[in-house]
Amino acid sequence: MIKKNLLLSWVVIFLIACKSNLPKDVEEIYINRIDILQTFENVSIDQRNDLLALTFHCDSLSNMYVFEKSGEPLKFIRDTIQFDISKLHKSYLKKKNGIEEYLFYYLNKMDGYGIQLINSEFKTFGITLKLYLRGGELFYVADTTKIVIPNWIEYVKTSHKLDDYWYWKAYER
Repeated sequence: MIKKNLLLSWVVIFLIACKSNLPKDVEEIYINRIDILQTFENVSIDQRNDLLALTFHCDSLSNMYVFEKSGEPLKFIRDTIQFDISKLHKSYLKKKNGIEEYLFYYLNKMDGYGIQLINSEFKTFGITLKLYLRGGELFYVADTTKIVIPNWIEYVKTSHKLDDYWYWKAYER
């Protein structure tokens, strides 16, 4: 019994030590993982040059809203609508400027956590949420058995496992 408790203690210490070696932004996101999942569920945000793309995902469909960020306010460029937005049950979408207001909400949250891009488009392939940071990627996998593409299986296997659902991969330099 004493050996079993001692072994368990060593495992707990090892897990804590491994998590404490994480970069600060990864550690903060991991600590706030429930908020991150609830906030960015079924959302992708991409920023390239002067363009911002906010995409909502619903099953295999997506609604994308593209804005130019050359000044204030944002300039709406185009959208691609594949499903009725009310399926998302998000009250902000009913407001007059709901999409723009929530885009700013997302961007402020991302900035606070040091997230550069958000991607939920791989959910149907097993990667529920992927967060791109300055030094690497943090991602959430709800069920590893749903990952069937060999390259993605290897990607998950070669990543640092934070728990049964969260993984971290540093960018190679």
